Amino acid sequence: MLNKNCIIIGGKLYNISIGAARLPTLQTTYKNLKEFKHTETTVQKKHFNQSLKQKKENKKVFNTVYIKYEQHEKMEAGQTHKTEQELVDIKKFHNLKNLYDKYQNILITSVSVVLVIVIGYFGYQKMYKEPNDTKAANAISYPQMAFQADSLNMAMSGFVDASNKKRQGFTDIAKKFNGTPAGNLANFYTGITYLKMGDMDKAIKALQSFDGAGTLLAYQSFGLLGEAYMEKGNKVKAIEYFKKATANKEDQLLTPIYLYQLGLAYADNKDTKNAIDAFKSIRDEYPRSMQAREIDKDLARLGVID
Repeated sequence: MLNKNCIIIGGKLYNISIGAARLPTLQTTYKNLKEFKHTETTVQKKHFNQSLKQKKENKKVFNTVYIKYEQHEKMEAGQTHKTEQELVDIKKFHNLKNLYDKYQNILITSVSVVLVIVIGYFGYQKMYKEPNDTKAANAISYPQMAFQADSLNMAMSGFVDASNKKRQGFTDIAKKFNGTPAGNLANFYTGITYLKMGDMDKAIKALQSFDGAGTLLAYQSFGLLGEAYMEKGNKVKAIEYFKKATANKEDQLLTPIYLYQLGLAYADNKDTKNAIDAFKSIRDEYPRSMQAREIDKDLARLGVID
């Protein structure tokens, strides 16, 4: 039987009748016991939470491993069910790889050569060709002015200008700046100048050196060659070049001029039918040209009156 002055704390018996002096000790003991219980509960909770967290992590790892296992199984299973096209593609890839491995040195060398050519080309364009083109264009402007002034010898051979500088003529520019647009144009001017000066052989040589592809000057150069051959008495060659000169049907100025010369060349070569066709082309296709104004007279001389 417990004494009324006894109390039980934490499973232990304490006698509180021993006086007030022992009360603080009992209070301290009770406080410590409370703190112990609290600490014990906190530790248990922490342990429980850690255990729960570990279980969750274990489950996560298990799921990851299982998913990878399933993927591996599917991949293994898929490899045994590849389509014929996939197998063909894989074979082509391996064949291409083997081919590359076999010829990779040649391929690398070829690529290097192409790079050198490309770099060389752009270097040539920027460092040499463009500056040279500019010099040539500046040089040809002086004989062009002499040509327009009908100073043919100065245009051909060059001259000393007012500032006492030697200016080159068309023949020198054609040689010095060969390969430039201005150098090519100098051949055209040389041909015209020789034609005016009456030297048909040199005119023909210069005009045949001119490359007018893709320009209107091409048709004019053909017409000038036709004139040069007519002056030489070579009617067949003249007709050949006059026909080339009339190929541009959209040109309302030059085409009727060379059609007329073509008709004259045919007539002079005793080819009346083609001469009539050439003159009729002027009348019907270029009625507003200067050549069309008197074309009926030319047709009448050939026996055509309509």
